[in-house]
Formats: sequence, C-alpha cells, structure tokens
Amino acid sequence: MKLKFHILYILLLSMAAICTQGGTFDAKTAYTEVAMNESVDTSKYIDIASEKIHITTEISKSNPYLNQGFVIEHRLYVPLDISINNWKEIGSPQFTDFWSQNIAEKQFKIHEGKYKGKPYRYVVLKRTILYPQKAGELTIAPLTLNISTKIPTKERDVYGRFVTEEIDITVASENKTIAVKPLPLEGKPDNFTGAVGAFDFTVKANKNPLHTSEVFQVSVAVKGNGNLPLFDLPNPNVSNKLNVSQPENADEIHSDLNGVSGLKKNVYTLKATTHNEKYTILPMTFSYFNPKTERYEHKTSDEFVIGGDK
Repeated sequence: MKLKFHILYILLLSMAAICTQGGTFDAKTAYTEVAMNESVDTSKYIDIASEKIHITTEISKSNPYLNQGFVIEHRLYVPLDISINNWKEIGSPQFTDFWSQNIAEKQFKIHEGKYKGKPYRYVVLKRTILYPQKAGELTIAPLTLNISTKIPTKERDVYGRFVTEEIDITVASENKTIAVKPLPLEGKPDNFTGAVGAFDFTVKANKNPLHTSEVFQVSVAVKGNGNLPLFDLPNPNVSNKLNVSQPENADEIHSDLNGVSGLKKNVYTLKATTHNEKYTILPMTFSYFNPKTERYEHKTSDEFVIGGDK
C-alpha cells in the first residue's frame, strides 16, 4: 500500500527581454513541477508495528500434575507511542489435551507494565483454566489477532504535527510447552477415580426415623477446589432391602482465578420395602491426590442407621 502526495505546480513567469522605448515585449512562460509525488511505502510501518506490539501467554504453573488445574493469561502489550483502534481474534489456542474453562472478562482494563524492560501498556485479552488430561510435554498453540492500529510517521501536517498512519497487522503469541507430571503409583488406592485437589467429603440422610414404605434421600457430596467436573463420586453402600433410584445431580461448581471450586453432589432416593426395620448406611471412603502434599489422601464418612417405627 502506498500513499501519494498531490502534485504541486508552481507557475514561474520569466522575462526574456524587455524593450521599453519603441522596442518589443518578448516574454517566455515556463512551468516548474515540484516533485512531491514520492511514494511512501507503508510496509515499513507494518514492520515497525509488528516488532513493537506483542501478545504474551502467562502461565501460573509450568509443571503441574496430571489433572492439576492452572491458569493461562493472554496479554496484549502496546508501546506508549502507538494506539490501538480495534482487534479481532483470527486464531484461537487449541486445548486438545486439556479440559478447559474460560473466565469471562467483564471489561478490558488498561495496565501499566514493562515488556523486556521498556514501558508498555497492556490489557488482559482472556484467561483460561486448564486441567491437563495426559502426562508429558503438552503444547499450547498461539493466540492470533488482527489488530487495527495507528503509528506515527516522520511526516508532518500543515500545523507541524506528526502524521499517523492507520495500518492492520497480524500478531500471534508464541507456542508454550507444559511439562505435565504423572500421578504417582505409590500409594494409589483402588477406589481412586481421578480426583486431584483438596476436598471434604460428607454423606447425609434427610430422614430418621423411617416408617414402612416411606422414602428418604441420601446425599453424597465432595466440596473443595480441584477438578470437580472430572471424577466420579462413590455410590452409597446400602441394604438390598432398599430400592435405590438413579442419582440426581446437584452440583454447585464455579470457576475463577483460583481454579474450579464448589460442591459436587449426588442425591439418591431410597424406599424401605419391609416393616419396622432398621437400615445401616455403611461408611464410604473418598480418595484423592493432593498436589500440595504430593500424596493420596482419604476421607471416610460415618456409619449411620435409618429406620424403625416410633
């Protein structure tokens, strides 16, 4: 893309000869074109902007365990002498080997910071929680933007101000590699279903005592911070004299910069089939891997008895 300046013509009148007393008036008219149509190649400004504007990928953990959550943050860095009009995402990172959850950005806030030691402004483009689903080296592909920007040139307008050039550029973040550690085999319990984090475990019934043919509910719940959507809860161990329904999901899970947290909960409806009998809900054990202690931990519920007419 090139810009052309208007061609300015300056008319010069020159006298070849003047004779004033009975002589002749001989005039010659000449035109001089001032060459102002020099082409300005804007590709150099595209190169300058591409070298100055950057997208970075900030990672909260570069060496997590399998199924341990971490946050990646994409930032757009812009030098102080360049302005951004708009941007459009044209290439999104592919999280093939991760469970991912975006954290919504309510508004873009401009921050002051540095890039390679130089003062910059930056905005956080997006934040994403990732849970690696396999061990080994995993690659996070780049985020690519088409950016509309203004960059100052060396030209000045009629008021002496520097002229800015509007250009579009494409900028991408770099590939990032995450080294994911496998969960240890030592101490791995038989009932482990993949829970990684820090959790509490509870089992509760909503009725006691229980009368013949009366229904009641047992809830099995895990509360804490970790990969809550990615593991199974244990099933209640009850008498075969109880009719047990399929569990109803009652999860209350949310995501923020601290990862995924909340409550993972199944509710079972049970019905007594015999008269005046007591039913024992046996203890249940929930096992998980705690990345902070780097070992498997266990939580066991209490045994409790349901039933018996008043």
